[in-house]
Amino acid sequence: MAVLKVEDLFLHYRTRRGAVRAVDGITFEMQPGELVGYLGPNGAGKSTTIKMLTGLLVPSAGELRVNGFVPWKERQAYVARIGAVFGHEAVTDCGAIVLNLANPGDWVSPGSNHNRSAGKPRDLYFNRL
Repeated sequence: MAVLKVEDLFLHYRTRRGAVRAVDGITFEMQPGELVGYLGPNGAGKSTTIKMLTGLLVPSAGELRVNGFVPWKERQAYVARIGAVFGHEAVTDCGAIVLNLANPGDWVSPGSNHNRSAGKPRDLYFNRL
């Protein structure tokens, strides 16, 4: 069973300049244990899609379920089970991203003297960056 299912998702809105098609009919799903990257050029709708996935925006059309939740309909119960960080300012070092993915329960700042990850493959990740 998919943990994330997006089917024919749209988000259109109007501005003074006219109609905007921020997300235009995307469909995808993720299975348990999958790790994905969501890439595209500026203005492709990546952030808008993530905002719909977190329940911050309501789509114009389509279906979206995350772990059985419809994020904007079951917002309070849903947000109690997720975590999201928006903006590049929150991540100051690409090594921190790799470390967070590699050892999510044992995160250590790259510049920190405190090394809870001693003896773990943490140093291999930083040496490759």
